[in-house]
Amino acid sequence: LGFAQGGMYVKNDDHDEIYYELISAIAFGRDKLMDKKIMDEEGLVGRCGYEGLTIYLTEIPDNYVDIKSGLGGANPRTILLVPLKSADEVLGVVEFISFNEIKEHEISLVEQIGGNLAATMGNVRINQRTERLLKQSQNQAEELARQEQEMRQNIEEMKATQEESHQRQLEMKALHE
Repeated sequence: LGFAQGGMYVKNDDHDEIYYELISAIAFGRDKLMDKKIMDEEGLVGRCGYEGLTIYLTEIPDNYVDIKSGLGGANPRTILLVPLKSADEVLGVVEFISFNEIKEHEISLVEQIGGNLAATMGNVRINQRTERLLKQSQNQAEELARQEQEMRQNIEEMKATQEESHQRQLEMKALHE
């Protein structure tokens, strides 16, 4: 689509705070990669994720981003932010910066691809949670098996002690008689 720069932010809501983390970027300067964590509702990325709506800007502040190449640098003309939504849940945001106007059908295409990407991300997230729960369940099963083994050993020791006590009782009774 002729975008000059792009970035993909994934929503991280596993902790108390919700934020978007930059996981992939193309043609971003190193200074842009330093700010990898954007809080929910913060800036354009946070707002796009929070509202779940596409943001298309044609009036870009001069200090927003400077696109540089070996031949020089320039400010972009348009910015497109699209939420990655699956089943009305925002899982991330993609941001694209361009020197050209972005046509309506191009925005629709990015939104459609974003929906497909979000569905895949949702499946991956479910698989990761399932794997984590399975591992946790296996650890609990191993712990229960270890505790069961300890209890069996304790029962065997108690039986042996009881048998020994019973044997002494019989010996004492025989001595007494």
